[in-house]
Amino acid sequence: MSDSTKVTRQELVAIFAVALMAFVGILVETSMNVTFPTLMKTMHVSLDLVQWITTGYLLTVALLMLTSAFLHQRFKNRQLFAVGASLFILGDLICALAPNFWVLLFGRVVQAGCAGLAIPLMFNVILETVPRARLGFYMGLAGLILMIAPASGPTFGGVMVALGSWRWIFWSTLPVEAIILLLGYGAIRQVSEVKRIHFDWSQFGLLGVAFISCTLGVNSMSTAGWAQLAVSRRPGPRNCSHFRLFTAI
Repeated sequence: MSDSTKVTRQELVAIFAVALMAFVGILVETSMNVTFPTLMKTMHVSLDLVQWITTGYLLTVALLMLTSAFLHQRFKNRQLFAVGASLFILGDLICALAPNFWVLLFGRVVQAGCAGLAIPLMFNVILETVPRARLGFYMGLAGLILMIAPASGPTFGGVMVALGSWRWIFWSTLPVEAIILLLGYGAIRQVSEVKRIHFDWSQFGLLGVAFISCTLGVNSMSTAGWAQLAVSRRPGPRNCSHFRLFTAI
């Protein structure tokens, strides 16, 4: 970490590029929520299936973030940045050109690799390059991005749908991510030493199965319902109403 109390221009560009990549990656995470009714009609899918457009994205991000410690020690920051931006661009193209729901879902999973890599990378770059005296300020900005981006997603998606179609969500972010890649690739520098360490695939596989199983279970409960309540009113003597409550589990 630098001993200076100032952040150099190169370090500012690197932080800005990684933070912007994380912001865009999180932005598109929730931007598709407003398109569910349209996707259900045009692609002929049910609500419990179309919600995987967001659920699959979040699940992929969570699984990738579990590997962030290994990736940070094993690969250079510039490599992770380039891979994250490339996954976003590739996922953008797949989603924008998707002819059916399953291709769109695959593109979303690919695109989620950007957010899964960019979020921990943003904090790593800040911790490695920002002087301790200004660390709190930059960490606060990083936390602000994590709060604003998902909240702005539905608004951004709604604007794109109003201007054209849901595909504009991906076409509009494609040039932005390309600029981010060009801007940050030359500015990001490596501070920590890269090591060849072992990755426990068995534990990662178990965690992945647990995450997916829990997600499928919650989705099943939301479809079937813990308790489906139906209330019927039948007129009785003396103008009284009798209510019967049926509970189906």
